[in-house]
Amino acid sequence: MLHPDSHTQTPAATHYRLHTMLAPSLLPTLAISALALAHTAAAYQYTVGVGKNEVTGDPGIGFDPSRTVIADSSASNTIQFSFLEGIHRVVQVSAQDPCAFAGGFDSGVLSVPNGTLQGQGPTATFNVQNNSDVLYFADIATDYSPCYLGAVFCLNTDESSSTTSCHAVKAKAQALGTQYGVSTTPSLPSSATASAASSSTSMSSTSSATSSASSGTVSGAGASRTASASAASASASSSSKPSSGASSLKAGVVGAVVAVAAVAAAMA
Repeated sequence: MLHPDSHTQTPAATHYRLHTMLAPSLLPTLAISALALAHTAAAYQYTVGVGKNEVTGDPGIGFDPSRTVIADSSASNTIQFSFLEGIHRVVQVSAQDPCAFAGGFDSGVLSVPNGTLQGQGPTATFNVQNNSDVLYFADIATDYSPCYLGAVFCLNTDESSSTTSCHAVKAKAQALGTQYGVSTTPSLPSSATASAASSSTSMSSTSSATSSASSGTVSGAGASRTASASAASASASSSSKPSSGASSLKAGVVGAVVAVAAVAAAMA
């Protein structure tokens, strides 16, 4: 029998008592779960194709996309460079000298087999430390030629600037290419000429890499390229004309023949 002053607990009262008993033990777990969920939701990976034509989406020269803006406030964002076919080396550069390694990120030289598409080749990841930083990256391969053709990637650039916008920095890189005689028409070797082009690229890359190591600057690589061209031109010129020694020898032989003919005529 119930005491006259006793009352049966209502569902609301029971809920309140359970909440009061469980809350101290659940709160830390719930708080940690909420923080982990927020961190996971904020983190983002931006994927950028390297050796990919931004317009056509095919393998080629450049980055796709060539410009990205960090849209969230998390400090754990990353840029993943995904390499397509070709020889690549992505490095951090500056707006003032867009084809020279400025320190910081360096993917190292990667030789990716012909026919490799985005997602099939190696990757290199850059961890974004400050989401508001304006950063520049370039594909310099082993001879700087991709950069000279405009292979520049920009992060958080102000496109209203005439000097530090992505299009302005790309134009500066291409101006270097024009200065050093690099073609501004990007193309890939056909399958029929891939082997020959690969051999030519290997020889050119070795020469340019050696020059770069000794000079440490882009201008040094360009000077080496120009000097090599001049040497080749001089070699071709000398091989197409007889030397002065050969000319003198030829004249001497002709003179001797004439003299012998004169003596023979006198004796007759």
